[in-house]
Amino acid sequence: MAQQAIGMIETKGMCALFEATDAALKAANVSFTGWEKIGSGYVTAFFRGDVAETLGNTLVGVETYDFATHRHLGHAFGGHDPGVCALVVRAGALQLAGDVLGAREGAGQGVALAETLNHPNTLAHALHNASMCHQLGGEREAALTAAQRAADLAEKFALLPWRASSLVLRGWATAIGPGVAEAARLIDAEIDNATAAGPVPQYYLGLAAEVLLAAGRSADGLAHLDRAIAAIDEPGVGFYLPEIYRLRGKCLLALGRDHAEQARQAFVTARDVARQQGAVIFERRAEASLAEVANSAGV
Repeated sequence: MAQQAIGMIETKGMCALFEATDAALKAANVSFTGWEKIGSGYVTAFFRGDVAETLGNTLVGVETYDFATHRHLGHAFGGHDPGVCALVVRAGALQLAGDVLGAREGAGQGVALAETLNHPNTLAHALHNASMCHQLGGEREAALTAAQRAADLAEKFALLPWRASSLVLRGWATAIGPGVAEAARLIDAEIDNATAAGPVPQYYLGLAAEVLLAAGRSADGLAHLDRAIAAIDEPGVGFYLPEIYRLRGKCLLALGRDHAEQARQAFVTARDVARQQGAVIFERRAEASLAEVANSAGV
């Protein structure tokens, strides 16, 4: 399968980053695409691979982790526990692969392990990733519970990278019915903070666009999506990219039926990228959007 998705390793300091990058390249069929500083001494390395590869790699992490031996490694491993990281990242990959029950179980296990460690950043990391996992599956209530806990923890311990990004997830989770207007206000207030400090800015832009689309602000949503797409270094490569293209199609349709062909092309791109990445749930959503366009056109 083509290597199309993006993965990350976050560490405290460059020496730890070099060691983690070397281990990842030796252990898995992934390629290193670059690194960046994210503040407070933390740095992030970026890798390219697909969903199946992520499932294999995180399973190795889960099976290798030993609580007594590795529980003290959080400060070196990106400021969060490596076993927790393996569990919650695996949960997200399971969700993308269409294993909803496995994803829920993995997210729960990751949060439960984090709660035993008395390490706020590890718990915030677990809760944020658990919220992302539930968001990928469209599970608003579970996403809201985890995001609110993460945001509260970030506020209490001044964990700035988790605060704004968790609030964006809260905005997505509450953007239904009478909560849409307040969710849009929250997105407007926090999206710039989230994209500046959070680990996956394109993902947050996608969430923001979906909320603004629900609030009847499709043009504003489209601007966020185009900003996300403009930041792509290589066509077809990026976490949440299929949904970004699918949502772009949705925003175009909301702007008027004269954009139907552009929307259809966006849905095709979403389907093709999802298929390349092995992101089953995104491929299904793109296919459904394509079917809606065809039905409305009488095809």
